[in-house]
Amino acid sequence: MEQPHNNIRPLREEKSLTLTGLSKELKKTGFSISADALGKYERGDREPKLATWQKLADFFGVSVGHLQGRPLFDEYKNNLTDITEKFSNYNNEYVKQKKELDELNIQYKLLANKFDHNLATNEDFKQKEKILEKVKDLRKNINYSRIELAKTIQQLDESKDILLKELETIDTLIKNNKDDEK
Repeated sequence: MEQPHNNIRPLREEKSLTLTGLSKELKKTGFSISADALGKYERGDREPKLATWQKLADFFGVSVGHLQGRPLFDEYKNNLTDITEKFSNYNNEYVKQKKELDELNIQYKLLANKFDHNLATNEDFKQKEKILEKVKDLRKNINYSRIELAKTIQQLDESKDILLKELETIDTLIKNNKDDEK
């Protein structure tokens, strides 16, 4: 049998309560539910109504999403913020490197003009070698930045997909709750 994906049991055990004990504690708060029903919810044999999820979440002092075993929205938000910041940093670095590469290309073209007209000096030869070395290093760095940008875009897409699934789950729960109330 598939393990339930909710956190009812771990939260109950954290409070050192049996199913019967949890049922009694909930009754003290004005919420009457049998130990048998709680066991079915824990095992995932039955899905509680949204109002039941909320009462259980209130009792345990957690969000409904956490109780249901879904990662907390704040975790996604923080992860998204971190990924966005990382993307911004790589993008800024990429833009800076591209600008530097463009400047080196201009310098190289000016030197090439001197070589074409046999006006190059020993210093120009040294300058040309330095520019070529810098261009080589920059191209490596730019490729690295492109790869990292692609990775962060993928992470952003994955986080977006997870958030969309979470929202769909919440919408379904709300719809099911409204259907149950009819």
